[in-house]
Amino acid sequence: MTPVTNTSAPPVQKTSDADKEFATNEGKKIISYCSDAKGTYDPHRLRKLVEMIIENVNGETGVMPSVGKTPATSNPPSNNPIDPSEWDWSQWEKKHLKTRAGMREVGFIKRRTICTILGKSLENSVEKTNAILEHSMFKNSTKVVLDSATVTCIVHIAKTCDKIVDELFHQYQARQTFFSPTGMIKAAISLGYLTRQDIEVLYNMQ
Repeated sequence: MTPVTNTSAPPVQKTSDADKEFATNEGKKIISYCSDAKGTYDPHRLRKLVEMIIENVNGETGVMPSVGKTPATSNPPSNNPIDPSEWDWSQWEKKHLKTRAGMREVGFIKRRTICTILGKSLENSVEKTNAILEHSMFKNSTKVVLDSATVTCIVHIAKTCDKIVDELFHQYQARQTFFSPTGMIKAAISLGYLTRQDIEVLYNMQ
């Protein structure tokens, strides 16, 4: 009698509490390893370290974790700048936001330039938008927190990428007296979302 081969898929193994605890603890160690004395992590270093871990696991076992099968939403071209301190954004802010009205006083052309450059980097992605809004360089610039449902709604409803940024500005301006886009710009640079050319256009706008 010919033996019957079981072709059914193996049962899905549930993640145990011990596995979750181990993953959480190791994740905290990795973040801590990539953080400075103030607890601010370096996103570029963290991203590269995680990529190295995934590559090592794949090389040793042939198993590619699911998170490694698609490009990370925050994985930028290698030639994009990731250090916002190359530019003096404090001076840029003083030049373009001269009163406590913040973005409310910025003219149409300047606002359009800012929204277009930042918007182009978001690619209508909820993940990329959240990555900027959750970055320490942005969070340190505002006390306002938009809930994830609001952010998702803005991204999905906006017809163009620049409209996403423009609506975000409206939301933050409505919740605080002074709002500056510099925190958002610095976060986008730190994440590697902006090309040097786009940064220069933004920084040198008149």
